[in-house]
Amino acid sequence: MASVKIVMYRFTGWQGFFKVPEKWCPECDLVVRATYCAMAQSKHHVDFVVRPWFLWFWRPLLQFGSWHAPILVVGKHLVSAGKVPDDDKVLCAIEEAAR
Repeated sequence: MASVKIVMYRFTGWQGFFKVPEKWCPECDLVVRATYCAMAQSKHHVDFVVRPWFLWFWRPLLQFGSWHAPILVVGKHLVSAGKVPDDDKVLCAIEEAAR
């Protein structure tokens, strides 16, 4: 079984020294939910890391040209940016990254 790393750059929650309210980005919670659902269906070991967008925005911007949170990266591939992916799309990305 292969190990897959998923990184999410989230806009809500603690962003260093201040907190962004959940109501400003409801999509962030939906992306977390979709990722957990896909992880439960996957047969592979998945490491899920949530990073604050305010402190890490430069990484997906330089790597993928994407800056709109929430950003979901599976393996080394951008799965979504600014939109909520469905569970099947995340699951397919996990399976592809595990190959």
